[in-house]
Amino acid sequence: MKYLLTILISLSFLNGKTQTKEDLDALHQNGKINLIPMYGNSLVEKAYKYEYADEEFMTEIEEAGVPKSKASKELVLLGMDFFYRGQLQTAMKRFNQAWLIDSNNPGIYFGFWLVQEVIKQPEKRTEFYGMKVRAIQSEMDPSVFYKMGEKLDVNNEYEKYALDYGCSSFSLYGLPNLGIENCEKKLVFNPDDTLAYQNYADILSDMESWQKSLEIQFKSLKYRVDKWFVFNDIAWNYEMLGKTDSALVYYQKSIEISSNSYFKPRINYCLLKEKTGNCENSVQYIDQCIDELPKESFFYFIKGRLLLCLNQKDEAENNLKLAKKLGSNEAKLLLKELKSNK
Repeated sequence: MKYLLTILISLSFLNGKTQTKEDLDALHQNGKINLIPMYGNSLVEKAYKYEYADEEFMTEIEEAGVPKSKASKELVLLGMDFFYRGQLQTAMKRFNQAWLIDSNNPGIYFGFWLVQEVIKQPEKRTEFYGMKVRAIQSEMDPSVFYKMGEKLDVNNEYEKYALDYGCSSFSLYGLPNLGIENCEKKLVFNPDDTLAYQNYADILSDMESWQKSLEIQFKSLKYRVDKWFVFNDIAWNYEMLGKTDSALVYYQKSIEISSNSYFKPRINYCLLKEKTGNCENSVQYIDQCIDELPKESFFYFIKGRLLLCLNQKDEAENNLKLAKKLGSNEAKLLLKELKSNK
């Protein structure tokens, strides 16, 4: 199997879509061989100290009595978690360890694919390798690794894992369109995947594609149990589109079916009401937040602003003073402004 994979990766070199032999040697010489997929495989001649470290690692696995397939899977999933957290180097190290244990594990190649997609971006590649003397010119072709994973992944188990992480994480690495592509692929496998819908909608919102995000959110309602989260997000998108009435309707829908501890729709509703200058029926919702966290200064600050909107100045000042006492610098500044305007 390792011989077959060597042939495949070597072919990608011939196509001129991957790192040069000089780049790989430079990484090896600078102690970064564990950042190269498959440790460079046969393309890099490992120094003795690295071979020795590999042997020690394999001995530890054997002595632990953990089946190789299980140990490899755990390392792949751990690597994907590190990818999600933004720790690319640690992710790659875990994928490489998984490869060392069991090169037949398809998840390894999907893991390599995730990392290589990110470091296609020159600034990410520079950060990833941290080479001050020599700039690494190119990454290994991500599609090669994806295809390797597909060939080994009979039941698409690891591909689905990888698509989950791509859907949730690529946008965080500055690749929103790739994130969308992964969300759409995951929804082909699992049309009722509410997390994929949520991530898809979030990416679109971050891109300020409010209308498209709404379309995805409404689709997801068919499958969501916790609809209050979706209602809040729908309301936010309507607000960003300037459709205030629709936003207020969906904030209220979220409030009506959620517990008082879900603050987002309550705060969002209150702030939007204040923005419109019509603060009727808003104080009750900030009071629900205060009941949950009676020492949260921000809630009293918002209540003070709502009361000012309702022209209840004395009560507003009392709430702002309490917010200030609890540590709100915003309330302090507003009180100062009110005093100067008297």
